[in-house]
Amino acid sequence: VGMSKTTISWTDDSLNPARGCTAVSPGCANCYAARHATRFSKPGLSFAGLARLKDQPRDANGRKRPKLAVWSGEVTLIPKALHEPLHWSPKHPKRVFVGSVTDMFHDKVPFEYIAALFAVMAATPWVTYQLVTKRPETMADWFRWAEALYPWKVMTKTAAYYGLDEIDLDRLALAPWPLPNVHLLTSTENQETFDARVPHLLACPAVVHGVSAEPLLGPIDMGLDRWVRIRETVRADWIPGVSLPGDDLEVLPAVYRAESNALGALSISTPGGAIGIKPAEFERLALRWVIAGGESGPGARPCDAEWIRDLHRQCVAANT
Repeated sequence: VGMSKTTISWTDDSLNPARGCTAVSPGCANCYAARHATRFSKPGLSFAGLARLKDQPRDANGRKRPKLAVWSGEVTLIPKALHEPLHWSPKHPKRVFVGSVTDMFHDKVPFEYIAALFAVMAATPWVTYQLVTKRPETMADWFRWAEALYPWKVMTKTAAYYGLDEIDLDRLALAPWPLPNVHLLTSTENQETFDARVPHLLACPAVVHGVSAEPLLGPIDMGLDRWVRIRETVRADWIPGVSLPGDDLEVLPAVYRAESNALGALSISTPGGAIGIKPAEFERLALRWVIAGGESGPGARPCDAEWIRDLHRQCVAANT
């Protein structure tokens, strides 16, 4: 089934145009979706060949540990699921988590298939789609690919290819970009994955960017009000005829988490030192939504309540 009710607190329903995944970081170790999939992984069932239970080494005291649910690395596309939102009533707006048992930016999901999903989302603006990935670098690659070919063109072409006859292709060409009903999030379980993934997330055009810090495995400084996009190379200020240390520093166009000083000015760290940036040199970005929670199920790792409280304090301070 592509669409199902869900008990997840921050959404109303889920949509899965694909099934299956591959672990990419520590947060994947006790994947709830893989555990669910193992219940239906026998031949002929919906997750056949996609997940299995794996024995773990005994603990330090020689006690047997629970079996671990793991993905096989294969992904199955479910094209019929793409048709389901097209029959939902505009009288009943809702939030829909896309990819609760997969990652739509897995390397085995073709870019053309993702474009067909975006066509469906563009054709159903009364639904708020929450697209969550652990692969925001691939998501950023997809946006660059789609924008190079013009989004409405790739959506129209792929909608026709996948037989989405319910979509009015003429109206699709009028859809705003980025799609206002598509919220983009990345999963981050600790500071390392946060620092690696969020710049890629914020490089993607969206009306709402967010973070799912779940399962939270350590404290995270999110710098919620200090993310910026540099569009042109910024070089350190210099005085004509005077050579000073740091004159050769520069910041290339990209997304950065800036640092703020006591006066409220922003600077960006480089290997050679920090460079101050002026309002005309950057565009402020925002993480507008943070989900946080601990791990559950057999062998769940602890989540310190203070990590959650700290994220809450950061959100309150940044009005997130």
